[in-house]
Amino acid sequence: MVDRFGHAAGKRFGIAELPQVRAAEDRDLARGRGAIRTVRRARHARVQPEQTGRPNRRELVGGRLVLDHDGHATELVAERVWQRIDGRDHEFVERIGAIVGGLDRIGRQGWLGGLGRPDLGGGICFGWHEPIIGAPAGAGCAMGTVGLPRGPSRPYMQRSVVMTTSPETYHRQVLMRRSAAQLLDRRVAGGPVAAVRALLAVQAQDRGAWRLALRARVEGITAADVNRALTDDRSLLVAWLNRGTLHLVCREDYAWLWALAAPTQMASNMRRLAQEGLSPDDVDRGVACIERSLATDGPLRRGQLRDRIAASGIRTEGQATVQLLFAAVGRGVAVLGPVLDGEHAFAHTREWLGAEPRPAPLAGERREVALAELARRYLRGHGPATDRDLAKWAGLPLRDARAGLRAVSSELVELEGGLVDLADRRPSAFELEARSKEQLPSRLLPAFDPCLLGWQVREPFLRRLDEPRVIPVGGGLFRPVATVDGVAAATWGIRRQGERVAIRIDPFEPLDAAAGAALEAEVADVARFEGRQLAG
Repeated sequence: MVDRFGHAAGKRFGIAELPQVRAAEDRDLARGRGAIRTVRRARHARVQPEQTGRPNRRELVGGRLVLDHDGHATELVAERVWQRIDGRDHEFVERIGAIVGGLDRIGRQGWLGGLGRPDLGGGICFGWHEPIIGAPAGAGCAMGTVGLPRGPSRPYMQRSVVMTTSPETYHRQVLMRRSAAQLLDRRVAGGPVAAVRALLAVQAQDRGAWRLALRARVEGITAADVNRALTDDRSLLVAWLNRGTLHLVCREDYAWLWALAAPTQMASNMRRLAQEGLSPDDVDRGVACIERSLATDGPLRRGQLRDRIAASGIRTEGQATVQLLFAAVGRGVAVLGPVLDGEHAFAHTREWLGAEPRPAPLAGERREVALAELARRYLRGHGPATDRDLAKWAGLPLRDARAGLRAVSSELVELEGGLVDLADRRPSAFELEARSKEQLPSRLLPAFDPCLLGWQVREPFLRRLDEPRVIPVGGGLFRPVATVDGVAAATWGIRRQGERVAIRIDPFEPLDAAAGAALEAEVADVARFEGRQLAG
């Protein structure tokens, strides 16, 4: 057994030594060490057999000093517990207790972890768990980081948080954290690339929409800035990646994302091509025609490539052209690069980027590294989230999502409901808590905005009762939404007529004056972004 500093502790924490423990607590209290007094009492309460189901064996893991909101040192103590369940021994780490701001925080069940500054081992804890010694609902607590990855429910996790707040507070904190990850709590500097790098990949199937997703997140950019990043700087590009859907990514992220995504899509692509009446030989000839055309005369627009494919005697009717272009991108031949005459054009991968992607599929250590980077970067732009959220967003098997999270488990913290997030989240958990009562800025978000596509459950950005207004039956369309305090409060539409643009907002419920004024400012900013005048 070890004490809070890792030294041998012997039996001094044992139940048989209760009088001596209390005497030690009294001495500590006289020295102003109330946290230790609370922790020791908590430990005694926690080891009662009737409360734990008589574990096979216990070992004190030790405590760790953390800082509370006022910068005062506090303490966290935990045990490692072996308990026989269904005939098998399971290893758990249980929190014994801590004191922050004069309030006891006693919890059970779960891995402990720090949010905020890892060097201090602390941050904000929010959510709820079964209490042993009660704590007032709605209060936050600073937590330390202890324990090893052993939890059967989240095998990729090393740390998690015991939670002690109301559901309302928990949902607010999730909204705040995800808004920060999505760059919807403030606009950032650094141009379009900064936003795309933060989000990793932005769905780009609607050419008129995804540029507006960047406008909502980056300070002062224009549509021309986005086109410049695509055409002149070549710092951004579009390709069929996650879930077989067009996504905007940074140049440096394209190769490894493509190598992960391409193998999962090619079988379905070949089925679609067969449905369009194209044989495997036709597909090979069509892709060769696309590669040859782009290498000699590219970049080329879709219509130009269609004409060249048809001239080669290959069917282009229906969806055949789109599926052939999909095949060319899936084989690493082409990407959507520059904007030519207002249309996104295809470019030869090697000619446009200066190098071809590595052959897919990835295997061995290189694939493990790519999955780890995927998990880390997904959480950077979408955390907190679950393993299933990651799998759905990336279009990869759940085992791959879990492998990626397992590879970065030392960087993660687990929250209520199986959510995980990066422990070094910026803004930190302390900063997010301080902002929790502030209004999130209103935004006009386009169709297929990333904040509606990153998770299995769209709350808290979109309330369940409002989903039918945003996502019509069938689920293939996501309407533009206007947010108030971070939550979808309206749909909106845009109509472009030459140099003018008209925007209409349809709120779900009447908006107050402040929300209406904020959205009017957003309307003006959309017009500015597009370089058009507001109509009427």
